[in-house]
Amino acid sequence: SQNDLKYVVKIEKKLHRLVWNLGQVNKWRPEYEDREEDLLLDNNFCIT
Repeated sequence: SQNDLKYVVKIEKKLHRLVWNLGQVNKWRPEYEDREEDLLLDNNFCIT
């Protein structure tokens, strides 16, 4: 049904965000420390 499809799309979006966040963490390097605030903002944006 249409509702099932919407539910699947919602889950896929959440998974995509989770994978994206994990990717950001994996790319973490000490030289990015001055971007820490940006990353936190990005993560807060992704969670909502």
